[in-house]
Amino acid sequence: MSLYNILWIDDQHEKLPTKHRAKTFGINLHPFKSKNLGLIELESNLSFYDGILLDARCFEFEDDLSGTEDTQYSIDALQRINSLSKKFEVFVLTGQSEEFIDGTYKKLFKNVYEKGNDTHFRELMERLVISAKESPDMQIKSKYDSIFMLVNEGVLNKLTLSILLEYAKYLDNEIAINTNELTPLRKVIENLFTYLKNQKLIPEEVGNGNGWINRSKTFLIGQDRNYHYNEEILPQIFSGTLDRLLFILQDGAHFDGSLRLEVDKYLKSTTNDYLFKSAIYGLFDILSWFGTNLSSFKDESKNFAKWQLLDKSEGITGRIIEIRNDFGKFQSNDDLTNCGILPAIMKSYNLRIGQEITITTKPDPKNDRNIHVDKILKS
Repeated sequence: MSLYNILWIDDQHEKLPTKHRAKTFGINLHPFKSKNLGLIELESNLSFYDGILLDARCFEFEDDLSGTEDTQYSIDALQRINSLSKKFEVFVLTGQSEEFIDGTYKKLFKNVYEKGNDTHFRELMERLVISAKESPDMQIKSKYDSIFMLVNEGVLNKLTLSILLEYAKYLDNEIAINTNELTPLRKVIENLFTYLKNQKLIPEEVGNGNGWINRSKTFLIGQDRNYHYNEEILPQIFSGTLDRLLFILQDGAHFDGSLRLEVDKYLKSTTNDYLFKSAIYGLFDILSWFGTNLSSFKDESKNFAKWQLLDKSEGITGRIIEIRNDFGKFQSNDDLTNCGILPAIMKSYNLRIGQEITITTKPDPKNDRNIHVDKILKS
């Protein structure tokens, strides 16, 4: 069932069962005590909200005292809401019976419902859903439901929703956007990786510090050799998509240094948007898979059990399986470690094919997916 995000301004919201009851209608009420704070939130995250519910008499500011509520503040809120670029049908749920008598107020607010009236409440919920469904943004969200559900489930944040909504509209030929800019796509992946780290699917030491984006990707696609994978994290088809996508996005986000693809230069010179669209589709494919399989990533203990850090304090034992152009190739006895040995180390220890050795490793500074032999502990 789709969930509709409704901004709700009511200074009594903490004392009311309204939020819980609304859930049964597929409505997420996001409550605020005052007009000021509620509208700041609305204006900051316009794409997130599908509807608006006000109390007729509300506070102007969050720290206002009881008794200072006034209908003027809901009227002010309506005027400010009507000036926004995104249009909303505004609803009122009030416990003030006089609001049903005041003709001036009802001329401004066409959808006024009474608290404590079950018939009114059901009608209000049904009207909120109908109004939300009719909004252009909700129609886009429904079309890409498995992606946008990640926001409702707290996997992705409200800022990410705005990015995804813009890309979805672009794919549907509703808007034009800057097809030279890939950074927003990378921000979506960063948001996803942060959630996965918090859920223990990505180890803390991988998801923090310098290079954490690339290291998180390397871990998720099953190629971090510091870990043993008790089960596959991502299916191979999505591992390949994520690997290639982030390679393109990381290259496209930098303007100097050792760029292997020169994505930024290409995007600015090309007359088509094929690469740009392929990056969006790749991202949507990955997000859709996570959305469809979200329940399997909710349990932190199960996520944590999918991997284990290898104990390399005493070294890794294996043998030399190949020598080519003075470079050696090491294979561990448990088949978990396969890495190169530099010619200087091969010569220093006079290593030969088939020889058993115990080593420690270090990452390749040019490619964090690869590792090299650091030291020979025993030969």
